[in-house]
Amino acid sequence: MGTGKRLVYEDQMKLAEMATFAKLRNPALLLDSVIAFDRVVAVWMKWAMQLSWLEMESAVAWLKKIRKLVGLRYLSEGVEPSSTRELPVGSHVHVVVKEENKLHLSTASVLGVDDLAVYMTPFRNEDREIVRVRLRKDLWCFFWSEGGEEYRFESQILKVVPAKEPVI
Repeated sequence: MGTGKRLVYEDQMKLAEMATFAKLRNPALLLDSVIAFDRVVAVWMKWAMQLSWLEMESAVAWLKKIRKLVGLRYLSEGVEPSSTRELPVGSHVHVVVKEENKLHLSTASVLGVDDLAVYMTPFRNEDREIVRVRLRKDLWCFFWSEGGEEYRFESQILKVVPAKEPVI
C-alpha cells in the first residue's frame, strides 16, 4: 500500500492485511477516508478482542500510533458529523451559485476528506452541467446528515487538483 504518510513497511503490510481481512474492495481508500478506516477497524477489532490481553493492548497501541500518523480520528457509530472532516465519502455538499443573474443550487460529491481539505467532484447544477466557481471566492455551503440535520459552513475553492489514483 503506497502512501506518503510516513508509514514504515511493516505498518503498510499490517494495514493491507486489515483491508483484506475486512474485505475492503479498494484498499487504497483505507488511508483516504475516515469512514473506510473506521469500518475496517471495527471488523479488525472483533478479531483483536480475541487475542490475549497483552497482544490486544499492543494491537490497540499500534492502532493509536497509525491514527496519529495519518490523521484519522475515530467516529463512533450513530454520531452525526459535526465538521466537514467527518463527511462520509459519497455524501453531497450543496452551494447556491449565481449564474447568469439567477441563483442555482449546485451539488458536489465528496471523494475524500483529510485534515487539510474536502476533496469533491466539480459542482454541478440541476441539469448536471459543471458550474464554474472562482478560486478563493467565499461560498456558503451546506450538507445534510443521515439524520436529516442541516449543517452550514463557509468555504472557498482553494485549488483544483486532478483525481487521486490509488496506489497499492
